[in-house]
Amino acid sequence: MKARCVLPLLTLLCFLPRFVAAVVVAPMTDAEWFAKSNKILVLEYESPLGGKEGAQLSQLLGWMALATASGIDQFAVVTLQQTETHLELTDANVKSLGERQHAAVVIWGEFYQQAGRVFVTSHLRYTPQTSGRDRGPNAGKFSWNISQLNIAERTEAYASLPSSQINFSPIEISTADLSSLQEVWRKTVIIRLQPDEASAKLGELSLATPYSVGETANGWTRVSTKERSGWVRWADLSGLSDFKDLTGVLQYAQGLMQFLTGNPRGAEETFKRYLGKYAARQDPMNKAVAHLFAGYSGMKGAVDWEFSIKQFETAKALLPNASSPANCMALVLFAKAARAALNENETLSLEKNLIRAVQTESDVDSIRNLEILYQLPQAEAYFKKKNANFVQARDRQLTVLRNLEQQAHREPNG
Repeated sequence: MKARCVLPLLTLLCFLPRFVAAVVVAPMTDAEWFAKSNKILVLEYESPLGGKEGAQLSQLLGWMALATASGIDQFAVVTLQQTETHLELTDANVKSLGERQHAAVVIWGEFYQQAGRVFVTSHLRYTPQTSGRDRGPNAGKFSWNISQLNIAERTEAYASLPSSQINFSPIEISTADLSSLQEVWRKTVIIRLQPDEASAKLGELSLATPYSVGETANGWTRVSTKERSGWVRWADLSGLSDFKDLTGVLQYAQGLMQFLTGNPRGAEETFKRYLGKYAARQDPMNKAVAHLFAGYSGMKGAVDWEFSIKQFETAKALLPNASSPANCMALVLFAKAARAALNENETLSLEKNLIRAVQTESDVDSIRNLEILYQLPQAEAYFKKKNANFVQARDRQLTVLRNLEQQAHREPNG
């Protein structure tokens, strides 16, 4: 395989007493940048159009992520650009780049032409970075402490995401907006004396020049380099009608970062906004994962059982054959069970959904959650209605489930 190299543009925004940013260019082989930061990685969009559209769009997205982020501590945006030796953005390479930078969220995409029309598609990969004792089969999963339920050999219940990659629907780009992309990008790098288009030009931001970021006002950001201090335009694509839907990609990424950095209320609100404004034209997986994060964030942030249940039910309707929504429903019902008895419908419906998940996917989380459900003291009365010898039947079922769990662990993808 030929040696390949990608140059990164790195922007660090730290939510400390004042915002601090740094921009630096370095080779791909360099050590990780800003190791203690929470990072979004934006990769240059692939473009067969022969111009700089891919690099410019990725830089603008990086700027927008930086300028609009809220509720995220120690936040960094890292934008990687292609060099003459092109790096194909395969799944393996995207994963490798994310791991190299320890970025939990990676955004990339491509321009393409079809029947004389131009489209752009975006993708997002969510892979929480873990280390040391956090690594293991349950790393990166949703979880809930169930120690109050006194279930034998279980103190945590888990639910995996149905996918670590989110795809966004293609957007068609007009010739006019494609031409305007370069002008929007150009305005973003110009440093002016005041936050005004008519103000004197002081210079331009160079990718090789570190700078700090101060306050923001009316779509402008104050920056300071070694040589000068002034104002630059936020990278804002809302003025380009065809590109404005890309702000939904950034909103999705922001919700993930808020969730990851311990701000579940912020994540819940961000995903609510995404679902209300951008999700309608997306595929079922895109919408389902957003509902799962909204629901789980609701559990963590405000213990809003009914809201979370509604989100998980919606995700299940979108992905009827996936185990993840059923396991998320198990988490919220176990959380409820620690405070009050589940009703009969909740208990029997969860049993049905978990059994289906076990049958269709041999899912370990579903097997474990079914074991927990069968041992809930409040649930026993409902199961006895179905089977007077429930206790004996349960013991046999638990033996079967534990054997299934061991078998699933022995399988290569278990």
